[in-house]
Amino acid sequence: MDLVHPVDQPASAAAWAEAMSEGKSHDHEQRMRGCGGDYRRFLVRAEPRRDEQRARGPAAGARHSLRFHHRL
Repeated sequence: MDLVHPVDQPASAAAWAEAMSEGKSHDHEQRMRGCGGDYRRFLVRAEPRRDEQRARGPAAGARHSLRFHHRL
């Protein structure tokens, strides 16, 4: 969570915990720090994985930069 903006950390952690406990995918926006120290907005999506017995495993996820979307 060190890369996530401090203001966004509680909501991001809550969204992740809810998605994992319910076994549902989730989407949310969060700001993440780049290597230069500046923050950029990302759309984050996570999808819980299940094994053959339908037990939950680690989630698969993706981030999409919203840098240009917020400038328009």
